[in-house]
Amino acid sequence: MIFADLPDANSTTIEVLVKAGSIYEQRESNGLSHFLEHMFFKGGKKYPTPQAVAETIDAFGGEFNAFTAEEYAGYYVKCAPENIQQAVDVLADMLVDAQFPKDELEREKGVIIQEIMMYEDMPHRQVVDKRRNWYYGDNSFGRSIL
Repeated sequence: MIFADLPDANSTTIEVLVKAGSIYEQRESNGLSHFLEHMFFKGGKKYPTPQAVAETIDAFGGEFNAFTAEEYAGYYVKCAPENIQQAVDVLADMLVDAQFPKDELEREKGVIIQEIMMYEDMPHRQVVDKRRNWYYGDNSFGRSIL
């Protein structure tokens, strides 16, 4: 764990980085880390639905999101310092007791397809992906994270 104490800050960010990213994927599993990043927000045992996760974090004014990179996936909650315990509770439930409901699996496939199409409409993103593939070729370093 790393703690960065900022005495004058009015908020706290709890971030969990997981060793899961595109460099650990084979061609057959390309995009799995990104897909799982989305699925962890679908709920756990204590907060069993995406709505329960969002409503719990919204109730204490928190902000949450996730991202996938080449070497890790990150999940975070930003909130007031007095809500740290609840933020950690939600993150722990999402990551340790994830449920991955079948109906959400199918729905999220569509969400990710839309995300891919959105990035395909961004010229700078196309340049990044083409450059990565040109430098590294068709392997886990050269393929898109999405």
